[in-house]
Amino acid sequence: MKVIVTGGEMTAEEQKHYIHYVLDKYPCVEIQSLHLALDGDFVNVSIEPQKSVLTKMGGALIGNPLTWNDAKRAECYDTVPNRIDL
Repeated sequence: MKVIVTGGEMTAEEQKHYIHYVLDKYPCVEIQSLHLALDGDFVNVSIEPQKSVLTKMGGALIGNPLTWNDAKRAECYDTVPNRIDL
């Protein structure tokens, strides 16, 4: 994951904190880059997911997890994926 900081400087420890926050919030999304925009005392966080984001849950293809509410994201996080070993 690429981390892009704009509007100031951020320590590696602070960046690590935001990376963990985003990975916990969006566990089903492969993130290409994380944008951290410093605005005074605030940090605006935005992500850029991989281009083709489709998730399969319960045997059906479902849309982009970024548009889901917290309950649906929790369901996706708790779902054990089927592994197919070739």
